[in-house]
Amino acid sequence: MWFLSMWISNVFFWTLTYILLFIYMVKYKTIGIPIIAMLGNFVWELNIVIRYKSYAPLFATGVIIWTFFDAALILSYLTCCIHDKKKERILIFTGEGFLYFIVMYVGFAITDFYMLSSLIIEFIMSLAFVFYVIYKKILPNNLAVATGVARFFGDLAAWLMYTSHPVVMINGILVFVCNVIYLFFLIRQNMEYRISRA
Repeated sequence: MWFLSMWISNVFFWTLTYILLFIYMVKYKTIGIPIIAMLGNFVWELNIVIRYKSYAPLFATGVIIWTFFDAALILSYLTCCIHDKKKERILIFTGEGFLYFIVMYVGFAITDFYMLSSLIIEFIMSLAFVFYVIYKKILPNNLAVATGVARFFGDLAAWLMYTSHPVVMINGILVFVCNVIYLFFLIRQNMEYRISRA
């Protein structure tokens, strides 16, 4: 029961994160998620979808939902968020995505390492968000904060699904710390921006 409730929470909050990110990127015409995180998520999900029958239906269904939302994020990035050197950026983006996919596809083919790879991606993504907020690549507004909070709870639910696993526990703590740092800087920047506009 605990696992199921945490899984539902994970799917709900991450789906909400994707929806909010999509709205953010379309509305403000700027990136709302680090590119390495967007690509890493998408190719991981795509590999799960390709191997759909190898996983539990509940797990695979949640990942399929995320794949569609990640595809929407990529489309919004390519159509709304690239303002200069469009062709070059699209080529680089496509090349990076293809490289990530090949590496992950080979990894999935050699061994069933979806758990380990998801942990690595999640930590890299959380770290990338911290760098993005420190270097002010995220617009400090309420939509960005709501997205950060949804992602925080999505990651927390994923961590709480496997609390007895030592690797998951360590990774969960690292991701938790990164997400708290991210929200601290983002909320502070949002408050400073609001004060400067008052």
